Amino acid sequence: MEFGMSFMNCMLMAEETFSEGKVTAIPLAYGVFCATYDLCLGLYFYTRRSQWRAA
Repeated sequence: MEFGMSFMNCMLMAEETFSEGKVTAIPLAYGVFCATYDLCLGLYFYTRRSQWRAA
């Protein structure tokens, strides 16, 4: 039951945040950029790990 209540609270907060005329404090594109950057770094380290072990 706690999950349902917290989920409902999150939904209400999201509705208030994204209602007409309001802007988020942090641009949504910033989150997409950070996720993409983290993914690229992770893939880079994953693909280079064999070369680093050989060194």
